[in-house]
Amino acid sequence: MIESQQSKSNGIMISPAIAGSLAAGGAIVALETAVFTHGLPRDAAVPCVREIRTSVKAEGADPAICGVVEGRPTIGMSDLEIECLLTAEGEKTSPATLPRVVGLRQWAGTTAGATMILAHHVGITCVATGGIGGVHPGAGHDVSGDLTCLGRLPLIVICSGAKAILDLDATMEVLETLGVTVVGYRTDELPGFYTCTTGRRLPGRVESPHEIMAVWRAARSVGSPASLVVMNPPPAHLAFDAPAVEAAVRRARQTPCAGPSATPTLLRLVQEDLGPRSVQLNQALLVANARLAAQVGIVISREGYSR
Repeated sequence: MIESQQSKSNGIMISPAIAGSLAAGGAIVALETAVFTHGLPRDAAVPCVREIRTSVKAEGADPAICGVVEGRPTIGMSDLEIECLLTAEGEKTSPATLPRVVGLRQWAGTTAGATMILAHHVGITCVATGGIGGVHPGAGHDVSGDLTCLGRLPLIVICSGAKAILDLDATMEVLETLGVTVVGYRTDELPGFYTCTTGRRLPGRVESPHEIMAVWRAARSVGSPASLVVMNPPPAHLAFDAPAVEAAVRRARQTPCAGPSATPTLLRLVQEDLGPRSVQLNQALLVANARLAAQVGIVISREGYSR
């Protein structure tokens, strides 16, 4: 059992650095861990965590890596806790499974949705992830819990679009139905995680962290309960052409899989199909999204906005 050096707030363990930053009104970026437990190869996960930490701190913000440590929902995981989470092969926990893994004292990496719940519960506004969950193709009505959280939690979520294996049109329709404001960061087109473009026009765009803040603040002023989703295209020098990704996704879908394991299984197959560059791209966009979230967090901190 890991001995916790953390404070406790609302049933959530918070590292001293994050607790201090919260008390001081500092800039904080909440980060998921399911991408490390189920999205990246083990040898790439730990270096990626370190690079994200460094990038967020370089912007003047604090990285709050979230997960479940032996049943303790934790914000601001230490390097040791992350290493133990990867060694324990903790499960991927969504909003629906979070109470179970906490109640049964298990290890788990939090999805974007579960991370949003923890962040909102303690007052963190900015969340960074790779790709949000969404609507899977077909008539099975497999819809990610990320979307429900986006519709009811007033956060700023930075991502590089929805995961490539999803039905992007259906996902965008659900986001609109839930009242989620979606903008592109310096782009008019929906990015596709592995691709910068998908041929789908976004409802609007923003050019700076200040404009992101302005849109989010406007959402609060008119009483919107939903998140602001900022679509940040992946780094262009590593991005793939859309036809290559679409072909890899088609081949991955030939493998039968369902339930909670479907998303990580399909993503792993796509990643293997596209080759090592896809892992480099995944790492790079995670860092870029965390960096942008840190910049937004700095703007919020300086303006002293309180939700």
